[in-house]
Amino acid sequence: MIGPTRSINKLQVASSALGVISLLTIGAAAQGAGACKDCSDLPMFATQPVQACYGWRAGDQHNSGTSAAHAMCFDLDFADDITGMRTTRGATILFPTHYVGEASLPETSVSDLVDRTARVRDRYLEALNDKKSFKGVYAKAQFDRYTDGAGDDRLLALEWELFDEGWYEAKKELDKKRVETKVQFFQMLRDLRTHEHNEQLHRLKILRNTVHLHQAKKRHRVLERLLPKYAQRLESGYATMAEFQRISYQHRRASLDLTHYSGLTHSNLSAIEFVVLNNVERITLKDNQTIAELAITNSYDLALQELFIDRSEFFPTWLDDLSVRVYMEHDENPVFRERENIIGLRVRVPLRLDRGRDRLIDIEKSAYRDQQQAIKLRIAQRIGSISESFRFQQKRIVSISSELVFLKEQRKLQEERARHTLAALPAVPEKTSELLELELIQKREDVLLARILAYEQLLALAHLVAPESLRELIHH
Repeated sequence: MIGPTRSINKLQVASSALGVISLLTIGAAAQGAGACKDCSDLPMFATQPVQACYGWRAGDQHNSGTSAAHAMCFDLDFADDITGMRTTRGATILFPTHYVGEASLPETSVSDLVDRTARVRDRYLEALNDKKSFKGVYAKAQFDRYTDGAGDDRLLALEWELFDEGWYEAKKELDKKRVETKVQFFQMLRDLRTHEHNEQLHRLKILRNTVHLHQAKKRHRVLERLLPKYAQRLESGYATMAEFQRISYQHRRASLDLTHYSGLTHSNLSAIEFVVLNNVERITLKDNQTIAELAITNSYDLALQELFIDRSEFFPTWLDDLSVRVYMEHDENPVFRERENIIGLRVRVPLRLDRGRDRLIDIEKSAYRDQQQAIKLRIAQRIGSISESFRFQQKRIVSISSELVFLKEQRKLQEERARHTLAALPAVPEKTSELLELELIQKREDVLLARILAYEQLLALAHLVAPESLRELIHH
């Protein structure tokens, strides 16, 4: 079979923090970090498996709604990120567990349709390959009555047509049907996979709405607390009008953001998305050449060009008009009591040649091969571009996380200064600490959005390469 046969949708698995999480083993947190019993469908990035668990309290749907502490476990020893610095869980911002829940996926997603179409294609092509072409054998019956009363003729015959309207033409038509069917299914699957990727991007857009909403709530709560405090400071001369107006503007903007994002569509994370997003900066991709070779193997576009090359062989030939018939007849005339048994051969040769046919086919094939070469070059370019974008987002996650650590330390320092009043400070520590609190919220939001952007690049790479699992893209 040419081209990929399965869709990549390993990262969008509907799962729930409130019950059974598909593809992940749920174990009691009180029992410690036991080995995952079924992690075969997880994207394994580990070089040396080290297990980590995120736990919560949830009703156990396997035990009649009884409450138990649950944790989802996964292998979690990723390679160093691109900066060469080993990130630690305390030095970066992760998606908290409240983002995990019942994934709001439609009952029938585009991914389901891709898988269903691939299965239909396989069944149909298997049946089509099993179908035998017409052998060109005809049974002929003929009855002639003479108008002058001379009686009638009766003819029974078996005819075997070898070329025109016979075995050769039937075989050629069936072969052409097989190629055309493969072309149609590959075009259909290619379009469906594009729709699948667009569906994934739409889901990430909804996830961004959820991130913006959570951070808008945090920002609004802080500003709700600060606005009356700055109003009192303004009355007492402890704050300037400019400082009050700035806090007032930020409060109005936070209120607008909260109203806006509350009215948008939101989605929870599936369990596997939760794992990948929280460790995306630690993923190391395979080299571009290896990924490009896999993409070329799985490319629908290249498979289509190969089918077009095969289809060019169906260019009209003089054999299409050649007629060779072998026949056996029994002719009977009751009036004259005549009977004849005849075996014969009839050949009808078209008075033309296939001059220039091979040259036209070679030109057509050459055009398709040039198209294949262009597709391969473009695949390599796109893989290089997506890989660079992915690594850039990884760098952003590490960079913003480092900046966030610095801001936390600065805020802690300002809080310490506020508790121990010192003379001739260049700024008021309490105000600086409050502003840093707002900046920390923004940096946390930036880190989460950078994680989504990196994940988006990973999905783009998976869409281009069409691997059966992400293991094929990740360097172990």
